[in-house]
Amino acid sequence: MPNAILTIEDDSPLIAYSGTDWLAGTREDPSISRYSGGSYMRTNETNGRATFTFYGSEVHFFGARRSTYGFYQFVVNGTPTSPGNAGSGNAGSSANDVFQSDLTTTSVRPVTNSRNIIVLQAGSDTGVDIDAISWKFPVGNDDEPLIVNTYQENHPAFSYSSDSAWRATPVSTNTFSGGSARNSSEAGSSFTFNFEGAAVSLYGPVGPGCARYIVVADSESPEEFVCQRTFYRNNMLYHRAGFGPGKHSLTVTLGREGGFFIIDSAQVWTAPSLGGSFAGGSGGSTSKSETLSVGAGVGIGIGALFGVLLLLGLLGWFLLKRSAKRQNRTLHFGFMPKPEREGQEKWGAVLNVPPVPFGGERTGSVTHSRNASVSRLVPHNPEPVEESHSSLVHNTSLSSSQFAHTPSALSTTFTASQIGASSMQRAASVDATLTEESSEPVAVPDKIRREQEALAGLTTPPRQGGSSSAAVGSPQPLIPMPAVPPPMYTADDPHHLSGRTTPQNTPHRS
Repeated sequence: MPNAILTIEDDSPLIAYSGTDWLAGTREDPSISRYSGGSYMRTNETNGRATFTFYGSEVHFFGARRSTYGFYQFVVNGTPTSPGNAGSGNAGSSANDVFQSDLTTTSVRPVTNSRNIIVLQAGSDTGVDIDAISWKFPVGNDDEPLIVNTYQENHPAFSYSSDSAWRATPVSTNTFSGGSARNSSEAGSSFTFNFEGAAVSLYGPVGPGCARYIVVADSESPEEFVCQRTFYRNNMLYHRAGFGPGKHSLTVTLGREGGFFIIDSAQVWTAPSLGGSFAGGSGGSTSKSETLSVGAGVGIGIGALFGVLLLLGLLGWFLLKRSAKRQNRTLHFGFMPKPEREGQEKWGAVLNVPPVPFGGERTGSVTHSRNASVSRLVPHNPEPVEESHSSLVHNTSLSSSQFAHTPSALSTTFTASQIGASSMQRAASVDATLTEESSEPVAVPDKIRREQEALAGLTTPPRQGGSSSAAVGSPQPLIPMPAVPPPMYTADDPHHLSGRTTPQNTPHRS
């Protein structure tokens, strides 16, 4: 059957303190914030007792283990158990103090699923405190859910002895459950709560001036409680479990000593096998199902959160991968360029380098200027296309001995891997390979030679406003043609007969 677990604080009227030395902890204790609820009850009196009566199968007393505390003992249904030690093991020092510790020894649990009386008894002249008490009780069968219904004080399940004796309490909506309560200070006034379920609890505030009250469950023997405490706080005023199927009732009557009593709400624990059902939230009641424990609920919540995060991560990866595919990129742990497909043609380029004039020995810097002309052979196009790339700048220091005396044989070749497979404009630097070809003159067809001579004017005109590297008055060398491949003409191509040359600095064509 499902088990319900309840916890009460040290100032609950369900704990009966005997003796004159039980005192509530105050703010003068620097460790009070380390207690549950920021409160505790403490005694140094020999044989000082705290009695707790409950219906259930297991119970735990929580308190502190401090350097000033000593031995204590539990008495379960009249039978003493082995003593326990509430000391921290380091006398005179609070460094090893432990708070909210389970003081219950193994001989105290488990107890039978019935009415039990547990007494915590202090040792001789040693301190012990009570922070909270927790216990467990069964409801219904193992294979059914636990149902908890909460009833406000204005629900029809409550009936009061007189409206004049039980007045609505004008308090803040945050003070009580449901924002309302009823109070009475008239001795002998009473109210009755009717319910169906296995267990029931009553809630209301405790504090200075709170009255004594007597509770009778189903015409059984009356039980007396005292709600007078040092501080005001909403608390559990009564609890009883072990009810069978059918209708039950609780009657609460104020004592004749005077004082006030405030009733806030009631809770009923039930199950389908006991004829219980959800109250439905009407008439000042709320309901909840407690089929799962708190730990199970937390575990399910964490698992669901991780599942959602995993799905979001997979969705994000899929979207990134699809975006990378559209942009011709391969997505690994980062973006990488897609490799060239097998059989894909590579571009080649030839850079025309100005020739070195004939003359004596000299060294200098040969600069491929920003307006260097690049010739690229376009696949499937028999006509060479000349391009101008202002981004290509290459400086090479050479001596005259490294140059061939046949200027037409000097060329610098750039491959696609040196200029860039994707675009020749992305080349930041180029490794030029100067090739010195054979000194044998290149056989040029007569028609092409005539075209070259016509274009060059046979000689290079003298420079204006400056000196030439050659001697003054000496004949200037013929301007050599760049070492480019012969035009890819055929005998049937009309360009072969027209004498047309490829214009320079033709815009890039891809």
